[in-house]
Amino acid sequence: MFIDEALVVKVTNEIVRRMTAGAAGPQAAARGVLLLAGPTGSLTPACLDRLSKSLDIRQLSGLDAASWPKAPLLVTRLGLQALVQVASGDEGCTTEGRALLHALLEGRPALALKSGIAWRSLPPAAPRVFLTIYQTAETTLKNAGLKIVDEGEIAAALAAGQNPFVQTGPAQSFNSCARGGPVPPSGPAGSGKVYAESLVAAMFPAGSAGSLTLRPGDILTPLARDYLAANKIPVDRQS
Repeated sequence: MFIDEALVVKVTNEIVRRMTAGAAGPQAAARGVLLLAGPTGSLTPACLDRLSKSLDIRQLSGLDAASWPKAPLLVTRLGLQALVQVASGDEGCTTEGRALLHALLEGRPALALKSGIAWRSLPPAAPRVFLTIYQTAETTLKNAGLKIVDEGEIAAALAAGQNPFVQTGPAQSFNSCARGGPVPPSGPAGSGKVYAESLVAAMFPAGSAGSLTLRPGDILTPLARDYLAANKIPVDRQS
């Protein structure tokens, strides 16, 4: 008889939740929630057990993002379709893609399991044009706040008593740019500049001429790239 692992996790969490409902004390109050998008089988039983002891794991299913808790997210499987759609700002038609986009837009910690990112396992003979698309999409998501980790990093953090699901990416900077706010530097120690649509529109009003020079570490958001292309503004990338 086959027993779905995700169902076991869901039932276990529900039992624990009901048994500890109204419990007092700092431990009960401090226990956090972790949203899991993708198959639980992507994690080893040992890692899943560690996570279940430290956090209340909620396995996401369906596409009703409005009913999901506002909590950190771990994506265990990110397919090609979801990767490209989320990088373009489209929530798409997969639970993983929708959960990831909403987490990034809301500034919540969002992590993806490295081994679960589908394009990374493509054969070397795959057409380079597609590999470039997938790599660019992954970079876009990382600049938006996605942190890519392997299971060893998660296990090591938990063993050290740390919470690996803490926002370390520039999600707040991403949100600020989306609202038309000031564009902060991105990357470690301000190694580059984020060129959002609002910034390039101010630099190159419709009908103007010129070109945009990007230095190493600079980031051009998808909407900014579309704006420049529509207004025939060339982009010069320095190496």
